[in-house]
Amino acid sequence: MLLVLLLIIFRAHGFANTSNVTNRIHICGGTRVTVPWVPLRPLARSAVLMRMRKAGSSTLCNVLRGWVKIDVVVAEQFALNMNCLPLASRAVLVTHLREPLGRHESEYWYKGAGSKSHENSAERWRRWMLPSLRGCKFGAGGYIPNYYTRRLTARCGACDGSSLSCDRSAETMEAGACAHRRRLGPNDARQAIDILAKFDVVYILELAEQSARALAAALGLEEADREPFARAMVRTRITHGSQNTKPTNATIPPDVRLKLQHENVWDIQLYDAARRRYAA
Repeated sequence: MLLVLLLIIFRAHGFANTSNVTNRIHICGGTRVTVPWVPLRPLARSAVLMRMRKAGSSTLCNVLRGWVKIDVVVAEQFALNMNCLPLASRAVLVTHLREPLGRHESEYWYKGAGSKSHENSAERWRRWMLPSLRGCKFGAGGYIPNYYTRRLTARCGACDGSSLSCDRSAETMEAGACAHRRRLGPNDARQAIDILAKFDVVYILELAEQSARALAAALGLEEADREPFARAMVRTRITHGSQNTKPTNATIPPDVRLKLQHENVWDIQLYDAARRRYAA
């Protein structure tokens, strides 16, 4: 009993040797994650996180939970109501992106057609991408072209002060039609880029170290904590178990890659714009 009490005291003051200690926790949607243990310190800043599917959201969410208070987590099946941003003016607004084709590939193998068939054929990919098979929600397993652009520009109503998320009817339905089938154009792409610029930090999976340092600075972490935080962000991996069925060395078939590039042109532009933040 005394030993347990001492350990709690040491950890509370950040004195424990944390190099090989991990906690398995279930937070941010119930995902199981192994997080390197870090000393928790009270921070003045809190975060609002808009999660993006198959773009490192579980890792980002769970590591953030270990360091700061997350006031709101906008789930992957909802969109952030930008009309409500004044409610979050004192929080750090965070979202994250992954290279768009890589995100679709991850979805295909995680809960899409590849998770069921274990096939990497162009025919299987094309069937998965058929418009008639696309669902009406931002949920798991479906192919949603220009996913980022659609989520950032979702049609939300006025802010009622009760939530930062769009409600289900406003986000997923427009005049009785599925929001994911709404045709996007240059105006939507420009709007998505403008909205993304309102976020304090856009964490980019392919620029993990740079993104983690920017996030640490925005959250107001002490200088001594910034590098450990960045290492935790890069090092932590989510345990998804057997649901990830991607065969070793499997790649997107070349003709499918061209089709994905054509159908996700607005997301590719958005992603490139986000990367330019870190090029300056």
